[in-house]
Amino acid sequence: MALAVQEFSIPIAIGMAIGAGAMIGLASGFLIGYLGLAAFVVTLGMMAIGRSLAYILSGQTAISNIPPELSNIVYTTLFGVPANVVFLLALYALAWAYLTYTKGGRTIRVWRGSGCNFGRMRGCLRVALCPQAMAAATV
Repeated sequence: MALAVQEFSIPIAIGMAIGAGAMIGLASGFLIGYLGLAAFVVTLGMMAIGRSLAYILSGQTAISNIPPELSNIVYTTLFGVPANVVFLLALYALAWAYLTYTKGGRTIRVWRGSGCNFGRMRGCLRVALCPQAMAAATV
């Protein structure tokens, strides 16, 4: 993300990072949900791929000269609580509301808790990919 900040504004760079995370989550969800690969193995593989791509895209150099506006995000507090903690709590609240009050969220909860082999059920790809992409986008 620090490389994108040098070329784009901070909100655009953050959006690009969230989009990249969602795409990685979508790929992981496809490998896990559709191809039936072990989640642990896919996670380790995606970590290795992401680390390698970061190394290649950074030109094999350490990322420095991060704009002060970006580093200020880390040290900002809201009512004495670090902003990243507030942001994480807001994401948890949104995820809880989605899983509790929407049809898609209830479907995910039922499928995950039913113990069924949803890899054999029709329409499983859409249900299996969505949580992976959402989780990766928020990391």
